Amino acid sequence: MPYPIYAIKGSTERKMICDIAGFRSDVAGRLYAFNDSPAIAGQNGPIVCVDINGQKKPNRYGMDVFLFVFTTDGFVIPMGQDHKNNSTNSTSFSGNFFYENCKVASNSEIQQFGCAAYALADKNPEGEGDYWNDFLKSAK
Repeated sequence: MPYPIYAIKGSTERKMICDIAGFRSDVAGRLYAFNDSPAIAGQNGPIVCVDINGQKKPNRYGMDVFLFVFTTDGFVIPMGQDHKNNSTNSTSFSGNFFYENCKVASNSEIQQFGCAAYALADKNPEGEGDYWNDFLKSAK
């Protein structure tokens, strides 16, 4: 990764999950990072990480770094969105945690991998209110 990425609370540098297949940026400065395709046929993947403001801070999962996944039926969906193949994914992690987790309370980046769907819908994953104001306010 060309610069550090952090969990949503920002206190500890975290590993970028999309650090296998290279990085690309666009003229607006957004960074796109990719991981490998799934090793097992029939699984969703690869995962694409997007830092919507590039190297500008805060470089935190769930704030400006969001994950998306290619599906087996030809779509790209945000992590956190329901899909028929969510129970299997292209990583060594098991279960639906990528898709179900979007939490501020944890300093683990894994707990923010599923925030993209909530951010796009502007829905607070932890209760009432919206994503960009109410949810992120609790991360500061």
